[in-house]
Amino acid sequence: MSRTAKIIIGIVVALVLLGAAAVFAFVRFSGAITTNEAEVSEIGQRIVDHRLPPGFTPEFGTDIFGLRWMFAVHGSESMIMLFEAPGEDEENVRLQAQGELSNQRGGNVSFEYIGSRPVVINGSDTELETYRATEDGQELLQEIAIFPAKSGNVAVVMIMGPSSEFDDLGTDAFVESMR
Repeated sequence: MSRTAKIIIGIVVALVLLGAAAVFAFVRFSGAITTNEAEVSEIGQRIVDHRLPPGFTPEFGTDIFGLRWMFAVHGSESMIMLFEAPGEDEENVRLQAQGELSNQRGGNVSFEYIGSRPVVINGSDTELETYRATEDGQELLQEIAIFPAKSGNVAVVMIMGPSSEFDDLGTDAFVESMR
């Protein structure tokens, strides 16, 4: 068999294996993101026990290789996110969560730190940090806390909404439910 034939056969075999891997990945991970409310709620509960405030609806979530996201929304402006990342440190998790939120808001929102308060989440003392931003003339508030998830991985809770409704969202009770 000539050298050229061997190279062609090698390329064909590589392409077949690559195609098989792509099909496997598609079949295995095509359901990795769910919008089913019960499944989204269960993903959030795997991160930390909690009770969503009234009016918040589980929107979407994912649980793949221990990487877990749960988003719940209230209207079109307010949201709660729980995020767990295996093998990451606290600062990387915070930056990933804030970067994802900024990307979802068009990438042009920067938050200014305005203070923090001590809270207990999943049995651990932590700080709930508060940030403020303005987007299209509307002031937004964001609260973030880093804590150990049930699995022991680093997790973050992020709550965001318009400052005009923030106190009425029930977020204090939500944070308290995660003790």
